[in-house]
Amino acid sequence: MVEVMHDTLGKFADLYGSYWYYIGTAAVGLLVLVLFYRKLTGPKLPPGPFAWPVIGNIPHMGTQPHISLLNLSKKYGPLMYMQLGSVPTIVIQSPEMAKEVLRTQDHIWASRPLTIVGEVFFYDRQDLLFAPIGPLFKLLRRTCVNSLFTPKRIQQFQAVRKEMITLFIQKLLQECKGGKPATVDNMLKETNFNNISKILYGKSYYGLKTKNVDGSLNAREFHEIPELWAKVAGGVIVGDYLPFLRPLDIGGCEALLKTLREEFNVFLTSVIEEHRQRVPAPGTEDFVDVLLTLPADDQGHRLTEIQIKSFLQDLTLGGIDTTTTGIFWPLLQLMRHPEHRKKVQEELDVVVGRDRLVDESDLPRLPYLRATIKEAFRVPTAVPFLAPRESLEACKIAGYDIPKGTRLIVNAYAIHNSPEFWLEPEKFDPDRFLDPKNPVKHDEYKYIPFGGGRRMCPGMDSATLFVESFLARLLHCCDLSLPEGMIPQDVDSGASFGVTLAPTTSLRVIATPRLTLKVYKDAGIAL
Repeated sequence: MVEVMHDTLGKFADLYGSYWYYIGTAAVGLLVLVLFYRKLTGPKLPPGPFAWPVIGNIPHMGTQPHISLLNLSKKYGPLMYMQLGSVPTIVIQSPEMAKEVLRTQDHIWASRPLTIVGEVFFYDRQDLLFAPIGPLFKLLRRTCVNSLFTPKRIQQFQAVRKEMITLFIQKLLQECKGGKPATVDNMLKETNFNNISKILYGKSYYGLKTKNVDGSLNAREFHEIPELWAKVAGGVIVGDYLPFLRPLDIGGCEALLKTLREEFNVFLTSVIEEHRQRVPAPGTEDFVDVLLTLPADDQGHRLTEIQIKSFLQDLTLGGIDTTTTGIFWPLLQLMRHPEHRKKVQEELDVVVGRDRLVDESDLPRLPYLRATIKEAFRVPTAVPFLAPRESLEACKIAGYDIPKGTRLIVNAYAIHNSPEFWLEPEKFDPDRFLDPKNPVKHDEYKYIPFGGGRRMCPGMDSATLFVESFLARLLHCCDLSLPEGMIPQDVDSGASFGVTLAPTTSLRVIATPRLTLKVYKDAGIAL
């Protein structure tokens, strides 16, 4: 009896096992046919790596996405298609492709995608950075060009820049007395923070040794916000790429953004109320004064208080993070390459001399200093990815079909560090920007530290002027050396990915005066 049952069950299993085998084979065959049909009839997409179900190509990004994508371009080329979760994305990694999307098709690629940072932190994209193309973007962009970053307005804040740089040099020299090394990272952050906040808000909010410091609780909390924001915005927010997981708020990013937005709101509310109670003298207005008194445009559009707050958040966060790294990396490269540091100082001595301190009016006559800063903007590229864009309509790039709503990543790091576009790209060589036989032209799009097209950074001239002034004064005033036992090759140039490339280790230097005591006294630098 047992043997009969065993034989019966065996035949049953064989029958239905073969049945499911044929069903499975048919299903796989049908899937292959569907995929093949889609490939024949669907859009001709750019090449790219295999995308996993659900998560797509997110694993390909790694912990250093700018380097991962550069390596992938060696296999798939400068125009690459990726599926980041549910987000179709193209990656641009050559000057030719950058020129195509940033200039030729800028009208298609000038808008921004909806992201959690833009929605939550910037009041549903009521700012300039995350605003989609439309009336608000045009109004804010026009405000930058016509009211905030005009040559006259930039010149108005020359005294602020000079004060902040002077305080930095004084503090650095005092900390280095007796040959002691000083860590410059936090000092740079404090200096740039105070420079930005005095231009925007009329006050310094970082440290207790600057003039006109607001020591309130709100102010002390205020200078912690940019660092926390950069950590969130520079990381992967899961809900942006896998929307069905957004309610879980994996990592707590959305909750933190809401907290930071409310803290920033409390601060900005008090600042705006304070500004409404005063009437500044002509020529002394800060950015808040300007924004509160802007007239309506030709269409009757006027900035609301929420839009002013969002715009100020843009200007604060963008100015602090990018300009601080914009000073740090040139300084680090000059400590790694003392021969270039010497050439910058020799240029300063020839053009300016040692009887007075270098001034902003001297900068146009300091080409090697400017070339050094440009080269430090190229390598390592402080802002590795341009801010993401999104296509407003379907288009073609290099013969490939790009659907409407595709995300765009421009890997500026790859463009700046590829041997295909730069001779010995890993080499720090300011002279490449001074070569008359092979000039670096902006319209070639091989050098894009500030982006391109209508989304180019509106504060480019102001930020560049501060970096140039800072490094010119520092190198004119101070001889810099490394702590005892260190050689230039010991200076760590490692960086971690984020909105900007952040240094992995601190920079320590020893500064000593190199000018006469009278020059320091005249400049208000107490030794």
